[in-house]
Amino acid sequence: MNYRLFAGIDVSKIKIDVVFFLAEDPDEQLHGTFSNNEEGCAEMMAWMQDLTGLSIAEMLFCAEDTGLYTLPICTFFDGQGGNLWVENALRLKRSLGLKRGKSDKADAAEIANYGFLHRRKAILFKLPSKTISKLKHY
Repeated sequence: MNYRLFAGIDVSKIKIDVVFFLAEDPDEQLHGTFSNNEEGCAEMMAWMQDLTGLSIAEMLFCAEDTGLYTLPICTFFDGQGGNLWVENALRLKRSLGLKRGKSDKADAAEIANYGFLHRRKAILFKLPSKTISKLKHY
């Protein structure tokens, strides 16, 4: 798939930080912070679509796997048919190397860049069936 927009999502319990850029201009990165719930994800999509005019199918979102904190965005993207890549936290950390200083915005930017550089290896997230989800949570 030829994605036109790449977004990195830094997920925490209460909020998500999103940094995105267009493939034709990766130096111009935009940042936003939203609630880590269905409404926050909907706000994020409306914000991005207002700024770019792109459909969700033209966007690749990459997020670090943070366990249960990632569930709201996974559920949102599964319902919207979006392209969400949930990457292993250790793999992301190793690819980024040692960094001085840390912020959610900087982490989201690094995740977006990771998604852009490794887009051919992206494995899009699919929610497991309800039966598998029940078994995992018992």
